[in-house]
Amino acid sequence: MNRTPSLDTVDIHMHLLSKEAKFTRFYDRLAIRFFARKLGADPAALLASPHEAYRDTVIRRVGESKHMAKTVIFGVDAKVDENGRELHRDPTVCATNEEVWDLHTRAPDLIIPFMSVNPLRPDAIERVERYAEMGFAGMKFLQNYWNVDTREKRFRPFFEKLAELKLPIIVHIGSESSVHSHRACERLEMLEGPLEAGVTTIAAHMGLGVLAPAASEGLFEKPETLRRQLPPPPEDARNT
Repeated sequence: MNRTPSLDTVDIHMHLLSKEAKFTRFYDRLAIRFFARKLGADPAALLASPHEAYRDTVIRRVGESKHMAKTVIFGVDAKVDENGRELHRDPTVCATNEEVWDLHTRAPDLIIPFMSVNPLRPDAIERVERYAEMGFAGMKFLQNYWNVDTREKRFRPFFEKLAELKLPIIVHIGSESSVHSHRACERLEMLEGPLEAGVTTIAAHMGLGVLAPAASEGLFEKPETLRRQLPPPPEDARNT
């Protein structure tokens, strides 16, 4: 069967389940059947070995897809303090870059690996360089989990390195319920740091989520922040 999509369609937002993930709560055991059915995984395998079952199912489902050629997949770096000391590592969301790379090596034609590096790490730029040299194609940024305001000047060299290496960045914008989230770092303004450094920036979720409409308006308090970063429309579009 020819699975080649008519267009080179790429899913640009897929999380990898961490090796530390465990579905041990009563609620998990009830919900896993619905999750497994949507994923196309075996519920028993997903309960017994969550990371491995998820990994193998992703490879199989992307490989079988008639509509999607590849997928970008990533983990999330841990929350650290100013000295790089680890404060929290979510056991489900925080798959490591090494786990992402392992998945990529199992299906290099299907999986596009994105790294995740917390810029508060003292060696953050060195990590970016090392992972880029390995072959990672971009960056996943969960600043609302890390309590990182991208507009702070201390993070400018980090974003400039991404621009230099031509690595795109996926920035979480909007409410978050999977991990603890610092609300101030969910705002649309979190796009400013990478955009001003010249990084190709993807706004994940576009500020959507569980917020009520009135609260969501706060994400767009300064719409000119985004507008001034966008190129002007083509001449023919202006005249229509």
